[in-house]
Amino acid sequence: MSLKPISVESTAPLIVRRMSEAATLADVGPMAAVGGAIADLAVEAAMSSGAHGVLVEDGGEISIDGEYAFTVAIGAGESPLSYRIGFRLSEEFYPIGIATSSATVGHALSFGIADAATVVSRNATLADAFATKLCNSVNGRTVEEAMKSGIDAAENCEEILGALIIIGDRIALIGDLPPIVKIEN
Repeated sequence: MSLKPISVESTAPLIVRRMSEAATLADVGPMAAVGGAIADLAVEAAMSSGAHGVLVEDGGEISIDGEYAFTVAIGAGESPLSYRIGFRLSEEFYPIGIATSSATVGHALSFGIADAATVVSRNATLADAFATKLCNSVNGRTVEEAMKSGIDAAENCEEILGALIIIGDRIALIGDLPPIVKIEN
């Protein structure tokens, strides 16, 4: 497994090409985009088969298109904000990709400290790769320093529409995010 982008042949399968392209833009390994790429391809297949609205979630990576409204909660492990906030999405935002990477939840390798680094992009493949990049960037001696480091990293990525970082009970936001809502059980 590579932690850096790799080049692939133009004859490689579509999913491999998309993962490679997103990884190159985010400067991460291509496996950082696999969940998002699968979600995007599933949404595209459903829409081309006549679906009117589709949301596909694959391990925290979400692809949405169509005409329905959805509310998406953000998981952040042991954070008191976990599954307590989310995005309210409607067709004005579609197609859209949302991905969350975490240093404290799951099995994925992370070099940061974020409970959640959530990226909103024009598709889930890009969001997935950039969520990994962002999560890896959330580092510092203090929570404030780590948040600033993550926000600085997101600010320099034109593929990111917006980002949200959670560490414990702290949250940082940047960019043009869908409306953030309180999630009720």
